[in-house]
Amino acid sequence: MQLSLSLPKREQALMQKTYAQLFAEHTGHPAHKWEWYFDIYDRHLSRFRGKAPRVLEIGVWQGGSLEIWERYFGEGCRLTGIDINPVCLRNASDTIDIHIGDQGDPMFWDTFLFDREFDIILDDGSHQSSDMVTTLLHCWPSLAAGGVLLFEDVHACYLEAEDSQNIFSTTCNRMIDDLYHFWPRDKKPQQTLFSSTLESITFHDSITVLEKTLKTKPKHVKMALCAGSEPVSPSLQAARELYLEWKTTQMPPSEPAQQRQP
Repeated sequence: MQLSLSLPKREQALMQKTYAQLFAEHTGHPAHKWEWYFDIYDRHLSRFRGKAPRVLEIGVWQGGSLEIWERYFGEGCRLTGIDINPVCLRNASDTIDIHIGDQGDPMFWDTFLFDREFDIILDDGSHQSSDMVTTLLHCWPSLAAGGVLLFEDVHACYLEAEDSQNIFSTTCNRMIDDLYHFWPRDKKPQQTLFSSTLESITFHDSITVLEKTLKTKPKHVKMALCAGSEPVSPSLQAARELYLEWKTTQMPPSEPAQQRQP
């Protein structure tokens, strides 16, 4: 994703507005959102503004959301919408591409994502946990490094029939282990779809955000301070020795605890 060149004044003014401000000003096709989503959008997506991101939104409805995202990200952003309803094709334009498909169908994703990559993927589709898991598993490889995959209305998973399993939340909870896959002491780390690329997973009320990176095995930089000296980088054993020496020579002796009166 390349940085845009100097933006026109009108674009600069748009870039200064929050999502909430742009939503309030919107006069195009209808859009509806839970209002606490707005700050979450700014927190996770504002860094893409003015940088011509490639954006995929699942769930087009009447097209208003895509129009707001076009103003939010600015000139040059490439917007694609997916919906199961063919009527949504009428929302296509010169700057917005619309495709018809079922997000719960792996074959659709295999065809659609064959030669595509996105910086941002927003799931505002069926809100069925099984469809969301299918979307997660198929879209993650097509999300660019540094990209964001954001699922909306996750609370809908908790409104499903009592005998159904909320497999989306279960899947995301298990992914926490992928963040720590380098750390097991006694066994070789298990490689999964996410273990070497999941940078973070953030749980908000009704929104789950996954951020992607290319991870390498973490390195620990050891630093120690000697009293009256500059920082040094000794081995762990040497650091312990320096600390014990400092503790012995510089720290005042602890006073004996007063005996409690009967």
